[in-house]
Amino acid sequence: MGILFHQDWKKADPDYVRRFGSYQGYLDAVNQQQILQAMWAAAGAGFRDTWVREILSDASAAQGVHDVMIEQGTHQPENLRSGGFTLHFTMRNDRGRAYHLYIKQRDNGAIYVNEVSFMRNGHLVSDFA
Repeated sequence: MGILFHQDWKKADPDYVRRFGSYQGYLDAVNQQQILQAMWAAAGAGFRDTWVREILSDASAAQGVHDVMIEQGTHQPENLRSGGFTLHFTMRNDRGRAYHLYIKQRDNGAIYVNEVSFMRNGHLVSDFA
């Protein structure tokens, strides 16, 4: 699998902590296995954007083909229109594109990716499963 984890993927960025406060609890909420399982499920989840399908394909390919790097674990709680909040983790592919993968949790505790957002030509693009 072409998913790599940055050595500091679960460490809070000191600049963010100074600006927004401590968020280590969010980083510790999800482990590598949970992220891998969410990525496997996302590959067949019906995302439509070509860049999103590309990065999910890269993530599920053999390591070394087009690797993706999990740069930071789950962080930054954001409000959902339907109520509650969601977290995201940050991933970058070897083409230089950064993505935010937003997660939800199933009743059994498993996480899944329900939205992927990224910048393309200076515009925020969001794709939903």
